[in-house]
This record gives sequence, C-alpha cells and structure tokens, in this order.
Amino acid sequence: MAGLFRQVFAGMAGGLCLLIVGCWLGWPSPWLRKLKQGEANFNLTKEERSWVVALMDFGNVLSPIPTGYMMDACGRKPTFFATAVVFQVSWLLAVYANGPLLLYMARLLAGIGKGMGFTVVPMYLAEIAEVKVRGALSAIFTFLLFSGTLFELVIGPYVSYNTLNVISSTIPVLFCVLVVLIPESPYYLLMKHKRQAAYQSFCWLRNHYRGKQETQSVGPDAAIENELEKMDAQVQKVIYDWLI
Repeated sequence: MAGLFRQVFAGMAGGLCLLIVGCWLGWPSPWLRKLKQGEANFNLTKEERSWVVALMDFGNVLSPIPTGYMMDACGRKPTFFATAVVFQVSWLLAVYANGPLLLYMARLLAGIGKGMGFTVVPMYLAEIAEVKVRGALSAIFTFLLFSGTLFELVIGPYVSYNTLNVISSTIPVLFCVLVVLIPESPYYLLMKHKRQAAYQSFCWLRNHYRGKQETQSVGPDAAIENELEKMDAQVQKVIYDWLI
C-alpha cells in the first residue's frame, strides 16, 4: 500500500503541470468577464481578445516534438522543471500585462507548456506505475486537468483580475518543489545505462528502499530485480529496433 501511495504521489507531483494547463484553459472565461466589466487596467478590441484566446492552441502545436527529444536527452525531471519555468513566465506575463502584447506572449507560452505537459506526463506515469495500477493511475491526467479548469471558474468570479493571475502564478512554484521530491523515471535511467540509479528509483517507487549500506548487505529485492530486468529488456529492444 505504501508503494502505491508513492506512485500516486509521484504521479500527482509530476502531473501538477496538467493542473496549470487546466487553469489556463479555464482562465479566459473569468478574464473576458472582468475585461468587459473594466476590472483590468486596459481594454482590448474583439479581435485582440480572440487572438489572446486562440494563441494557446498555436503554442500547443510547437512543443510536443522538441519535448520528446528533450525527455530522452535530459530526462523526465528536467523536462518537468523546464515546463514549470515556461508556465511561471506565462503567468508573470499575465500579471504584468497592460495590453495585448504581453497577453499574446503569455498565452503562447501557456500553449507551449501545454504541449510539454501533454507529452511528458503520460510517459512518466506509464514508466513509474506497476502494471496492475497503471490504468487507474492514468486517471490522474484527467483529474488534474479538469481540476485546474474548475479552480479558475470557481475562484475567478470572487477575486480581482490581478489577484486571479497572482494566485495562479503560485502553482508552478509548488510544482517545482514537488518535482524535487520525486525520482527520475527508472526507464530513462536504464536508457542511460544507470542501472544502480534505476534500481534506487524502483525501490523508492515500490517502497523497498533500505539504504545504501543495508541494500548492499542484504542484496537486491527479488521483485524489484525482476521488474527491473523486464524493463531493461524492453529498453534494449527499443534501442535495437531504433538502430536497425
């Protein structure tokens, strides 16, 4: 049960970027209302408002393929951190926006972050979860995404325009802090031939960690080794297929 809790925690921590995506998806509804009511310090034409809303989807097109390369070159955790930086900058641009230009940039970056999150989170969830809970753990994706949208729609009507943006900008910071606490994907570590690090990652995720000295004296856990061997075989097969 403790191992399952750790997998859920790691999935929720890494998937928190989807909460931010949901926030950006829900943000236009309260934002447009506040803009029409004159609560912002500026006003936009109908065409400018349309561009602000639409640019997120344009940004979403730009990032998935580069993110895939980044995940394999740098790792899943560095990709999470890069996603957090993109989202943090996007919210700060929204906080300091006094016209359409910064909002265009904010929504474009939000779309880039969306593409990054939609690429790395499913991969990370699949790589850390046991087979028997992998399907259930994937529900985190939808749960966090729509929770973010609900968050914006619930608090948006009750706070000012600037307060809404400031509150939303704190979530990427929380995301960064939580990502520090989770392990790198053991699949990625095996790709980089870091078997001991992959073993330690598995131990954390399955709650079998005994500490370095004790692990050396007791020997590897059979279940962990068995799962690690299966994953290593899959990694080698993927590498071989790619090479030929």
